[in-house]
Amino acid sequence: MRGRPIPRVRQSQYRRAHRHQATLSNGHHYDVDYCFIVELRHGLIARVREYMDTLKGARMVFGSLDRVPAA
Repeated sequence: MRGRPIPRVRQSQYRRAHRHQATLSNGHHYDVDYCFIVELRHGLIARVREYMDTLKGARMVFGSLDRVPAA
């Protein structure tokens, strides 16, 4: 099944700020701001970049940075 076509946009870049809030399964509150930048070419999405405060996000999820898993 096909979805509705995405309307074409004349600008080449779209910015959106978003706050994500949730209660995690461990009971911690998650509240982090995000910024999405969507680059368009010929009216189609060419690239999406997402920015957030990863340190704040890690503290929200793990409580202490001592508990953050190693990469």
